[in-house]
Amino acid sequence: MPNIKSAKKRVKIIAVKSAHNQAYRSSLKTQIKKANIA
Repeated sequence: MPNIKSAKKRVKIIAVKSAHNQAYRSSLKTQIKKANIA
């Protein structure tokens, strides 16, 4: 667990960005699958 304030903030930001990127990648894969089927 980080002790420095900026490191704690970075952990939170990375968690949010990771969740956003996961959703983006998931939707991107779905779009690619739909394009391949069409």
